[in-house]
Amino acid sequence: MIDTLDQLIMDSHNRCIQTYQMDPNELKIPSVCITQNMQTLRKNTLGSLLTISRKFMTKFIEDLKGIPVLVVITDHDGYILEMYGDEMIKGQINSLGLSIGVRLIEEEVGTNGIALALNIKKPVQLIGDDHFHTHLHESACFSVPFQYGGQMGGTISMMIAASNASSFQLGLLSTAVDSIEREVQMQLQNEKLLMLNQVIIENSKNGIVITNESGQIVEINPLAEQILGYQKHEMKGRSIHENEMVGCYMEQVLSGNRRFEDIEISQAEQILLFDAFPIFDEDQQLIGAFGQFRDITDRLLLEKKVLENEKMSAVGKISAGLAHEIRNPLTSIMGLLKLVERNLHSTHQDQQPYFRIMNTELERINHLVNQFVLLAKPEREGLKKAAVNINELVEDIVTLFRNQLSDKKITIDFSTSFKREIQLDGDKTKQVLLNIIQNSIDAIFYEGHITISIEADLQNNGLEIVIGDNGLGMDSETVEKLFTPFYSTKENGLGLGMALSSAIVQLHKGRIDVSSEKGRGTIFTVWLPL
Repeated sequence: MIDTLDQLIMDSHNRCIQTYQMDPNELKIPSVCITQNMQTLRKNTLGSLLTISRKFMTKFIEDLKGIPVLVVITDHDGYILEMYGDEMIKGQINSLGLSIGVRLIEEEVGTNGIALALNIKKPVQLIGDDHFHTHLHESACFSVPFQYGGQMGGTISMMIAASNASSFQLGLLSTAVDSIEREVQMQLQNEKLLMLNQVIIENSKNGIVITNESGQIVEINPLAEQILGYQKHEMKGRSIHENEMVGCYMEQVLSGNRRFEDIEISQAEQILLFDAFPIFDEDQQLIGAFGQFRDITDRLLLEKKVLENEKMSAVGKISAGLAHEIRNPLTSIMGLLKLVERNLHSTHQDQQPYFRIMNTELERINHLVNQFVLLAKPEREGLKKAAVNINELVEDIVTLFRNQLSDKKITIDFSTSFKREIQLDGDKTKQVLLNIIQNSIDAIFYEGHITISIEADLQNNGLEIVIGDNGLGMDSETVEKLFTPFYSTKENGLGLGMALSSAIVQLHKGRIDVSSEKGRGTIFTVWLPL
């Protein structure tokens, strides 16, 4: 390498004389010097390297124990971006026209270590008359190229008096540059990891809040913002202890290294599980706390629905069994009763009212048994779909209730903007609407109002039948249990009407939504697909 470098230096001297026609006793002022804006742009391309280099090179200068040193950092094109160290050497160099922004290339300033290091991509030392110009023969220059972002980034050089120079100084500088490269690489990796972590945190399905060892919030993601009710800029820097929801848990994590898992927190209509645990560094020193919220509302609703389905299945099996056991003797009793009625028809006319009552009650029992069967297996009968004019269907139902409405002085307001026919099982749908309207009538003690509206839900390709009343209304517990079989708040109610209505609507792949307020009234919304 020494022979090769000597040859490179000699070749450079020859070019300076023959090609560039330079005079070694006259140092030409460089013609290229970039503006401060361009200097800033070129510095920015090196990111944190300049800051890291200053940190390492300041320590490097201290380790040389009093030897005057000037540090020069250039980019890959040879432009001087930074120059610091001994002010005397710096003044001498500046007097030669070599300052920040100047480009150190051979054709401008002659043989120099920076141009050679960039050219051969190896460390270079020029001591004394290795320099072409005699003005620099009393100085020594050690230049080491560095990599940045996987390619040539520039050089880090040091200039000292030739009398203080020794070959081991190039090795020291090379070691320092290796350390700088590793530190820069580590910082770049950390930045990538930080960015990756930020992406993960920002897009996490859990709400995340992170504090330092003092409890100050250092990171919070959008979901945690929603849960805690504050924006990130309002939360960062504040103490987590101020938060009533989780402050006590985080405080115990930070003060006692405790861990919390699956702490149930209810907020508005959300049910959350909160976890909190300490964060330690590689030396097992506490550096912060991590807290996360997991929204389990949907999971609990699904579990509740599964439980309700299982309950419905169990009730259905019982209902089917009861219906089977009741129907057989009931059929026999009804048949025998008709036979007895015919035999006594001519001789016991005074008994006919009793037969009529018995037949009516037996038909009522038979209807109840049929409801049991439908509740147990609503899909068994299937849907007999046909084109139905839903407006006429509602009008027929309102007519059926005319006497009840008149007796209780209840008015009905029916409006519709839907003019098409819809494919559905008319009889079953009629039963659903009969049950709901009957509930609305029963909820009004005396003098009230019921509204019925029909509108197309174009966004979801469906139809909405909305039935509202200003009756007694229901509390949340009643609404929650409304579709449970055999649950009723009516004195003589069986609790089958709404359960059966829900089953019928589900067969149509629709749904029934209920909103109610105690003392204000109730709104039923039946949604059916078109």
